Amino acid sequence: MALNKAAGKGQWKEAFTAACDALKSNPWEVSTLLDVGEAYQQIGSDDCQLFVMRWALDAAPKDIAVNRKAAETLTRLGQFDQAISCWRRVEQAKPGDEEASKSISKLSVERTIQKRRLQRGDSERVDRFERARGSDARARRSESPRGDCGRGCSEVER
Repeated sequence: MALNKAAGKGQWKEAFTAACDALKSNPWEVSTLLDVGEAYQQIGSDDCQLFVMRWALDAAPKDIAVNRKAAETLTRLGQFDQAISCWRRVEQAKPGDEEASKSISKLSVERTIQKRRLQRGDSERVDRFERARGSDARARRSESPRGDCGRGCSEVER
């Protein structure tokens, strides 16, 4: 295909022109969509690659090659839940697929690590905020058993 030939030479304008021409006649051509996705990856356009991979999934949601490539893209972009869904579709289409099984396990661990980092990141931001506010805020909070809202709570109780 002209897309692959041009992309192989780094002639991106020609590659994407060829892809557009091919997709005009058949916008659901999976092999073209996968090639376009690969070209976008080569030039470092993650958003465009993700768009094309989702387009390919819409065109062929049960296609093993599409789900594998989409899973790889989603994994690289840190979208682990969606990547796991793609690998599960591969498993359904090809029971016992070792790569799918290993990838699901690995991504489940990565997802957990990512969630913990996000949680830890939130608590670190709170700690930095507290340090920036100074020790006065911590001292006032420790004086009241109800925390910062001690005065407001007292007024409600009356």
